[in-house]
Amino acid sequence: MSGLAKRLGEKIRYALNQKAWQQLTTLSWAQLKVIDRSTLLGFLWSLIVPVVFFAVMYVVFNRRFGSSIEHYPFYLLIGVIVVQYFVTATSRVLSRLGTSREMVIATTIPREILVLSILFVDTYKFLIEMVLCVGLSVYWGLFDWARLPMFMMLIFSFLCFSSGISWILMVCYGYLRDTVYIWSLITRLFYFICPIFYSLENLAPAVLKMIYWCNPVTPFLVAFRNVLIRTEPIDWQSFWVSSLWGSLLLVIGYIILTREENKIAEKL
Repeated sequence: MSGLAKRLGEKIRYALNQKAWQQLTTLSWAQLKVIDRSTLLGFLWSLIVPVVFFAVMYVVFNRRFGSSIEHYPFYLLIGVIVVQYFVTATSRVLSRLGTSREMVIATTIPREILVLSILFVDTYKFLIEMVLCVGLSVYWGLFDWARLPMFMMLIFSFLCFSSGISWILMVCYGYLRDTVYIWSLITRLFYFICPIFYSLENLAPAVLKMIYWCNPVTPFLVAFRNVLIRTEPIDWQSFWVSSLWGSLLLVIGYIILTREENKIAEKL
């Protein structure tokens, strides 16, 4: 335990060093250039994919759920953006680990920074999409500027949550290559076990509790909508539950990665 505590201390001191931030910045932009350069439309894919996904879901589910949910198109768009970021970002981490095995093994750069640089590709696009959501919310008169600090905190907590999950996935992948397929199956289920196109009020009480308390993405989704669609009082429960999930997974993921990174480097 003392050895783990010592390594954690060293990692935290390194993370606060300017060199760590320089490495993260350099790797992040390198990842971004590689991905956007290898596609025909580059950055535009960050807007096209969620719009197409939103359009399909709207056509399929609007008649069934749209009449009972206020501002349903915007409600649906927020759900698509939030869930798709989490699914795409975490899946990309596993994909890059598989294709960049030599770099992960040989590098002297802390592996948590490698993972964060991979996440950056989807994170910067997610931030742009959320800024556009704020713009739409303001345009439609749904945004309460007093909730802006909550919105910023939710963004930060969600990024912490995604980072923690990605670090845990990296460790799992080191021990079990099937993690890629298992996670692919789980993330497909997220489009149904997260209230993207339906409301929690449409569910039976037992199912509602299970989806809210057992699926950590759900409180984030509820809280984001509560901030961007000002039709109800502030949902403090979802805000604090989301913040707790973000903090908890960030710490747990960091500890697990610190403890296992030397072992998984050998197994990779």
